[in-house]
Parts: sequence; C-alpha cells; structure tokens
Amino acid sequence: MGQTNQTTVKFFSGAQIPIELHKVRVVQKLFLKPIEERLVAIENGGYNTFQLSTKDVFLDMLTDSGTNAMSDNQVASMLQSDDAYAGSQSFYRLEEALREVFGKHYLLPAHQGRAAENIVSQAFIKKWRCNSYELPLYNNKSPHGT
Repeated sequence: MGQTNQTTVKFFSGAQIPIELHKVRVVQKLFLKPIEERLVAIENGGYNTFQLSTKDVFLDMLTDSGTNAMSDNQVASMLQSDDAYAGSQSFYRLEEALREVFGKHYLLPAHQGRAAENIVSQAFIKKWRCNSYELPLYNNKSPHGT
C-alpha cells in the first residue's frame, strides 16, 4: 500500500476529517550553570524549588510528567519508533530490554508514574490496611496547591 498526500480521512460512513501530515518533536537545549550560581539561585529562592527560574535549573526532577527536554539519543529513538498502537516494534524492543535487565517474563507499561502507582496500589494494597508510601510535598507556591 503506497503513501498518498491526502489531507482528509474518509470514514466508512462517508464523513471526512482533515489530518495534518506531520509529527511534532521538541528538543530543548540544557545549560549547566556553575555550582556557585546554582547555589545563589536556591538560596535566593529560600530553598523552595517553586521559586526557581527554569534558567537556574539543569534538570527539573520535581514532576514525573515528562516536562524535561530529551537527549539526542532519546529523540533519535523516537524518530525510529513505531507508533502503532498494537504490535509496535518499539514495544518489542522495550520488552526485550526489560527482560534482559530484570529477568521477568511479563511487563505492564504505564504512561506515567502516577498511573503505575495506581496499578500497583490496586494490586497490592488491601482494604482497611495501613500502607506507607512517599507523597510529594507541595507548598502554597505550587501550581498543584497544598
């Protein structure tokens, strides 16, 4: 099946919707300021990460939402990826790498850390049982509130 330059997709019902014939990838250059400058920034911010400017942060690890720029190797992997929803070759490469590292037969990928926590907690935490785990400590300057 050859590629065409269509700008609409026609459904079985006859309805047509426009499509864009490109994918977007974003890369952000990172700058590592000298330790002395980073120390001044964190002191001026009262040791509150929400008071820092992005220009003063090398890698933002405050969130698990994937907001950091990616390395050239990560971008290259994306450009070589198979975006298929099922049967993706990217999934098979991930599966092989995880088996090699962890030696486990089964895996369940999750799109985000909180989604993975939800899956694990539902599988292992029983009703009326006290469980302890780490929660993020947000303050009043957090976009998430307290």
